[in-house]
Amino acid sequence: MQKTSSKDFTYFKKQCEIYLDQLSLRDWKIYYYHTDHPDSYAWIDPDCEAKQASIGLSVDWSETKITKEMLRYCAKHEVLHLLLADIVAVGKWRQSTDTDFTEAQHACIRR
Repeated sequence: MQKTSSKDFTYFKKQCEIYLDQLSLRDWKIYYYHTDHPDSYAWIDPDCEAKQASIGLSVDWSETKITKEMLRYCAKHEVLHLLLADIVAVGKWRQSTDTDFTEAQHACIRR
């Protein structure tokens, strides 16, 4: 079983920070965790109302080889989830309107 190290976690966080800058997502407060999440190499839990998110790197990676490329891919994947978080949240609101979707889409486009 492969396990991510503290060095891997540091690299993962650095890559997340790069993507957060590139996508202008600095209006979010980010908390990082190095803890397992079922069936995931990395994970995110955004709170759109508070504009804060937890981003984690799982420790156990089963049989997958841990490489900088994979850590970079995981960081990008989770930050892209954050980019789309407002659109996803609007889609879950029972009372969402076309205006809500348009606003969330344009927020993403402006980034």
